[in-house]
Amino acid sequence: MDQQIETVKFRPDVLMQGLARHDHPYSSTAWSLAKAFSRQGRVFYIDNPFTFSDFFKKQKRHQIRKRYTRFFKRKQDLIHLKDENITVIVSPLMIPVNWLPAGKLYSLLNGFNNWRHKRNVNRVLKKYRVKDYIYINSFNPFYGAGGDFNPAPAVYIYQTVDDISQSRYVAKHGTRLEKEAMQHADVCATTSISLQKKAATVAKKAICIPNAADVHLFKLVGEKDFEKPEEIKNETRPIICYTGNIDHRLDYRLLIEVAQFHKDKLILMVGPVTGDFCKESGFPDLPNVLFTGRKELEELPAYLQYSSCAIIPFKCNELTASIYPLKINEYLAAGKAVVATPFSEDIRTFKNFVALRPDGKSFAEAIAACLVSDSAEVRQKRKKIALQNNWKSRASDFYALALGKEQKGLEKENRSEYEKAIG
Repeated sequence: MDQQIETVKFRPDVLMQGLARHDHPYSSTAWSLAKAFSRQGRVFYIDNPFTFSDFFKKQKRHQIRKRYTRFFKRKQDLIHLKDENITVIVSPLMIPVNWLPAGKLYSLLNGFNNWRHKRNVNRVLKKYRVKDYIYINSFNPFYGAGGDFNPAPAVYIYQTVDDISQSRYVAKHGTRLEKEAMQHADVCATTSISLQKKAATVAKKAICIPNAADVHLFKLVGEKDFEKPEEIKNETRPIICYTGNIDHRLDYRLLIEVAQFHKDKLILMVGPVTGDFCKESGFPDLPNVLFTGRKELEELPAYLQYSSCAIIPFKCNELTASIYPLKINEYLAAGKAVVATPFSEDIRTFKNFVALRPDGKSFAEAIAACLVSDSAEVRQKRKKIALQNNWKSRASDFYALALGKEQKGLEKENRSEYEKAIG
């Protein structure tokens, strides 16, 4: 399928709205997809708007400072990323409304925000003569959820990547607004089986298109020698590694049991600590636990190269039941043995390649078993399965999904090329 796409000149433009901004320090599904689409055609990425409150409270932050002129000058509302073939649409500052209760005032102000947002996007569509395009709203029901731009998209896909009702701050209005977004969309794409089941009760059509990873970056583990990261420069113990946000999703009781069971090993936590959940658990106080803080995606392979095993110690609850973790494909692409809790249907689909254990004792024992049984042959099998789950492949899945819907705007001659493009 991918080879066929590369040989065809026609590509529908993609207009993408994400909850994550293009320069957010952590990778996101929306931005990863946008970059994959940009290798096949034009992409217009709508940055999640900042509010006036954000501007005054966080104006010293880099993301705010780099947008100063774009907030106040209409002719400078775009960021061109030539290497990625992406035009980033910077929205004007919006009125903060999330603190308001649902009701007339919220609806009035939120409607005004969306009017300004839509006007800004329409101006860009007109400037670049965008006519036949796919609109993908990735988990941002607060802006553009109706898909009613001018011209209208040929296909509108709403993508849900998490259980929004479990996402604290955004759940207040997001739960209601996401249902409305799903109803407006031609089709709802979900990143997990659990989310697909929930979306199917609301959306016209719900399809599961799982997350992927920058697998070609992580498969370099074992293929090249990375410099040993400074934090573990002098480390001689076997390393058990976790990469990602260190937050309320993690089972700290389980992690404490693992650290106490493997006292002769280092538990390496690579990523930002969010909230007080970790600190309050007492886990950071253990002598064989090390935190590195936030790292760029490109830095992660080096930590994995010097690790003996990778872990996903999520709690098993309603929040994690809807998660398809990006890191599973990163770990496998690096060839690493993985031990995880059986937190979702999606992680359980990897049962032939990942040790799934529900409690601290069995989790720790599985790590020990992995360290003994690991081999070059098994590492290659892990890499092979992960390489199927890349963002280029996922972009092709979205093109196929769009073609499956009756095309409202694509001209007949273009439609035939579109069909050839996705096989």
